[in-house]
Amino acid sequence: DRMRILQLLNLITMCMGFVLCVGCFFAGQHAYGQAQFAYWAACLGGFIVLVSFFGWRGARQRSKKWLAVYFWVLFVLLIGEVTAAVVFVFKQDDVVQYIELHVQG
Repeated sequence: DRMRILQLLNLITMCMGFVLCVGCFFAGQHAYGQAQFAYWAACLGGFIVLVSFFGWRGARQRSKKWLAVYFWVLFVLLIGEVTAAVVFVFKQDDVVQYIELHVQG
């Protein structure tokens, strides 16, 4: 059944997001120079848990409302990824310079 597969995949993704969130949060407490990166990764893990919950809940209850929220969140993420890729392609030199400036110091 496709709903069971979707439910299982979202449950696995939710668990991985939770591990990322908790692991990066505790790693950020012990990392001196990279704590900000660890906290951003922990926030990303929390966001993954939230998105996976929408998909899991929709598949579990066979709810069109929850699956619609899941679809729209994934759609917005896709639009954001495409936008980031286009910006990177057209502003590659500026992006690389910004990353080098902020990552090294």
